[in-house]
Amino acid sequence: MAAIAVVCVVVASRWLPALGEGGDPAAEPASPAPEAASPRDEPLRPVKKPKATDNLRRETRSGYSINAPQHSYELAPELGEISDLALAADGQSLWAVHDEQPTLFRIGFDGQVLEQVDLGKKGDYESVAQVGDSVYVGRSDGEILVVDPKAQKVLERIDVHRRVGMACDMEGMAFDPKGQRLLLSCKNESLKSRQNGKAYELWEVSLDTKKVKKEPAYEIAEKALDQVGVKGKEFAPSGIAVHPKTGDLYLVSSRGKMMVVVGQDGEVKSAEDVDQKVHRQLEGIAFAADGTMYLSDEAHGHKAMLHVVSAP
Repeated sequence: MAAIAVVCVVVASRWLPALGEGGDPAAEPASPAPEAASPRDEPLRPVKKPKATDNLRRETRSGYSINAPQHSYELAPELGEISDLALAADGQSLWAVHDEQPTLFRIGFDGQVLEQVDLGKKGDYESVAQVGDSVYVGRSDGEILVVDPKAQKVLERIDVHRRVGMACDMEGMAFDPKGQRLLLSCKNESLKSRQNGKAYELWEVSLDTKKVKKEPAYEIAEKALDQVGVKGKEFAPSGIAVHPKTGDLYLVSSRGKMMVVVGQDGEVKSAEDVDQKVHRQLEGIAFAADGTMYLSDEAHGHKAMLHVVSAP
């Protein structure tokens, strides 16, 4: 029994904490607390500066899901080289042109051909816009045809190439109801680019005089495009449309695969990439009155397409 008691005492003394006065465990002497470091004493960590384009696309998107259209329709073979779109006067169909065929097409929102108007001589027909009862059809060489679709004939021809220049390669045209003007977009950069940095011009045609203004209505600088996350040097607008509610200018560029939004003040507001898997060759753009967007793709070895994108 004595041996057992000795073992118990040894175990207890080894494993139980020492008791202080009143039977409480005796507190171990506390080590001195380290002094709080002053913010100035803390080592400075290098902060990685975000690139100008980091997360910028997400923040500056137009709101239109151009790479996830609500509907997509195959177009008829005769529209394989469709180059532009414009909302027709009835608000329920679209005008379209083919860049290798002298024909003005009216198609439904499902892409079905509803009407055809003969434009006469062959040419590179690249743009179209509805103004009142007339349809304006633009060629890349700077000639604009004024068409009466009801009478099925060309009323007059407007020559703008002397002002915009043959080097412009005019591929886009849109009616701006606020300014009562036509806006023309050049696919090629401005001839002034060498002096002031690369830029692209939008020209204005007065509907009263049917003449081009002496100076460009807008100049879109390569640097401004770079700042919103796209490669400005690859911009080459192939289509333009004016938003019916905001008045902003929407430009699509097949080369460089992008869509750019420019305000009426000329400021580049946003830009975003175009997914080539969805748009093989994006050429045309138009809006319905409610803001629904219509986009057209050339066949590019497959089928020409009409895409419907809901308003945000």
